[in-house]
Amino acid sequence: FFPNKFQIFIYSLEQMEDTNVTRTDNLRHALESFMNFKHPMKPLGHENLNHFVGKKAYKETINICDDKYLDLRRELIQKGRETQMWIRNKFLQSPDVTVANRNHFLELLDKWEQDPCATTTTAELL
Repeated sequence: FFPNKFQIFIYSLEQMEDTNVTRTDNLRHALESFMNFKHPMKPLGHENLNHFVGKKAYKETINICDDKYLDLRRELIQKGRETQMWIRNKFLQSPDVTVANRNHFLELLDKWEQDPCATTTTAELL
């Protein structure tokens, strides 16, 4: 592990949006404890939506699932695989890193090496 003078609380955005009340409560309580809050936090919000779609979409907006972005997806999936392995095998081994709902967090990390656009056709290409 890498010694660090800072304490780190790591989470995945999906944890903030989790609809499982028990896990969400655990996350909130772990964060309260980590931050030394004297008062409980309000429940976490569950929204991470792109409101700029259709006519409101930015001209730079892409659909990552379009076939023309297959090479980019391959690269992102490879980087996701490398990153999640480093987080698992190195980063989380540090006593300076706190993670709530560790098993759920690790399950979410597994998705970093999966193509979100995968179909039987594209899965073979990656």
